[in-house]
Amino acid sequence: MTKSFNFPDDVEKIRRQLLSYNFNAVNGFTFGVDALKSIILMFALVEHQISIHQAVKLSRLEVEFQVTIFNLILKCQRFISSFNFKFQISQWGNVPWSHDLELHDTTSRLSAAAIFFQCHNSQYLKRNKDTN
Repeated sequence: MTKSFNFPDDVEKIRRQLLSYNFNAVNGFTFGVDALKSIILMFALVEHQISIHQAVKLSRLEVEFQVTIFNLILKCQRFISSFNFKFQISQWGNVPWSHDLELHDTTSRLSAAAIFFQCHNSQYLKRNKDTN
């Protein structure tokens, strides 16, 4: 059974969760959200529910789908007369390597955000104040 979406309550839960982090941890968190384009995936990452590679893979589902479709078109192009498609490739070029570059860029940005967040939110790195 799925839970219905209750927008005001869910926004309040997200607000309280973000307020539980210190300012620097929130900055790292937002850097990760920017890299992933998903606040839900970033919450799952910082709560150790998914790994960095899983988060990046999930955030890139649309890109991976487009690459798969593009590869299918390339494999089937000998059966299709696609003058427009051939013209676009000859005009703009084919850059499949850019998807790999984007993957590695997103992974490195997310890794940096996760490390920054962990360093500023870890209970093991916090010191107690002296009361002297």
